[in-house]
Amino acid sequence: MRKIHQGWRERNHEGEIREVMGVREKAGWRIQSRLKGEEEWTRHERPEQHDVEQLIHRLELKYRRSKGSLKEVEAARQLLRIARPTKTG
Repeated sequence: MRKIHQGWRERNHEGEIREVMGVREKAGWRIQSRLKGEEEWTRHERPEQHDVEQLIHRLELKYRRSKGSLKEVEAARQLLRIARPTKTG
């Protein structure tokens, strides 16, 4: 199975650019992130709910444009079971 990547950038509370990437492998989706300029990606075993919701949203848009599959969306929704609530403030 080929790896599928879905990435995006956003600003964190400190104004730094944070790069986030969802990677689908045989076992399912995983989320990793890094601050812009960092070399290494941080792999999140238990990603934040916000990141999982962003991944699902982006995959749903791809599905609506016939660029992705419903199977990808459903696999990403499974991450919501283990996601930790997003910190606010």
